[in-house]
Amino acid sequence: MNKTILIVLILAVCLAAYGSAQPVHPPQTTLRAFVTQQYVHGIPYEQAKAYGSKAIPELAGMLGNAHFEEFRPNIVLTLGMIGDAAAIPHLKAFLRKQKGELSHPDFIAVLATFQAFGYLSQGGNREALQLLTDGADPDYWNSTGLRFSYNNYRGQPLADLVSSMAVQGLGVSGRPEALAALERMSTANAATANRTGEPGQRESRQNAITEAIGLNKKVQAQGAGKVFGKEAQK
Repeated sequence: MNKTILIVLILAVCLAAYGSAQPVHPPQTTLRAFVTQQYVHGIPYEQAKAYGSKAIPELAGMLGNAHFEEFRPNIVLTLGMIGDAAAIPHLKAFLRKQKGELSHPDFIAVLATFQAFGYLSQGGNREALQLLTDGADPDYWNSTGLRFSYNNYRGQPLADLVSSMAVQGLGVSGRPEALAALERMSTANAATANRTGEPGQRESRQNAITEAIGLNKKVQAQGAGKVFGKEAQK
């Protein structure tokens, strides 16, 4: 699958979440029914958030259950949108266990994990922010090693894609410290491109960073509820 097409697909799944910008009443559907639905416009942000911290153990159980493999992207994003740091160990464990050739749902879930860390960072969680900042550097993945693959995504192409998702996660966070990190990345990326004369990958990375900077500023200015809520679809 073409990398650009895949990134657009992932962002459509991860960033086009919608919900209500108004106060949300307690969920009227079970958690299991919520995460096993197909969402054309993405997981409803405010509805996911409304399940609250008490839903994390059940979500973690479903994430590790092969029966829910098809819905793991939904589960991962719901864990992030709830916004409780208690979800972080479960998401980290999910990443660590991935090895070999992944199924399509698991691959999308892995990449969506970085969007989940972005949602978890919105309250200023340092661990989630550090995970994104570290992961935004392709060299980080080259040094730590990625034990999984998906089609042609292995080695450097996989490291580049995963780092791009971490960059987007910094945008989702809306945190000023994440914005500062993105701006440093932008400066460093431009300097490296000028020095190496390798415009292709550097240009792609720069586009991802620029998009994340714009998203970060929007979340800071308008708030996550408005950016990811129903009003974002109007």
